[in-house]
Amino acid sequence: FYSKTMNTIKFILHNTTNMPMNNVRIGDQRLESGMELQPFTEVNVLGPGVQQSVKLYVDFGSKIRTAKFDLNFDKTSGDGVSKGVYAVSLTPTSGELMEPLSLSEQEFDSVAKTLKGMHESTQNIGPKEELKETVVELVLMQANMFPIASSEEGVYRFAAQTLSSDKHPVLLLVDLGKGTVRGNSESTLLGRQLVKEVKETLNK
Repeated sequence: FYSKTMNTIKFILHNTTNMPMNNVRIGDQRLESGMELQPFTEVNVLGPGVQQSVKLYVDFGSKIRTAKFDLNFDKTSGDGVSKGVYAVSLTPTSGELMEPLSLSEQEFDSVAKTLKGMHESTQNIGPKEELKETVVELVLMQANMFPIASSEEGVYRFAAQTLSSDKHPVLLLVDLGKGTVRGNSESTLLGRQLVKEVKETLNK
């Protein structure tokens, strides 16, 4: 069984060969310390040209790092049964390592005050008032966060917490008037990467 600290990943198997692939399964796992992978149930037969979606579960430890593993299968030909191996690498975005956290505007500001210094990251995006109608949708496409109702024109707050068992808060504030994106989190690298990815999204 997978735990709540794991990301659910929809994995699409596609046999692009003209031979059936048998016993498709996860092989060797090459994971960093603190990571865990729950394999999908072995697929008995994947016919030529067939696609099948499966689910696997990965605990990245709330860090942006790559899960590396082998996808193994058996193939039968006139020479008998041989083994096939594909090397797979999965790297999450920052926004996939968190879950929405419901906070009020006042609670957001209170938590943000405790996450200053190295726990705060700010990037300039330039004035973006033309994004007023779409900024919430754009951020939520990038990150699994909770949009907080704001009393300030052009200021948008979002809150989440890490999937890890310690549930660190991750805060994001977008100020379209000042043209800034600010992130606050105890997970310093995660907060910085979130700000960087949201900036890139809003600048497209």
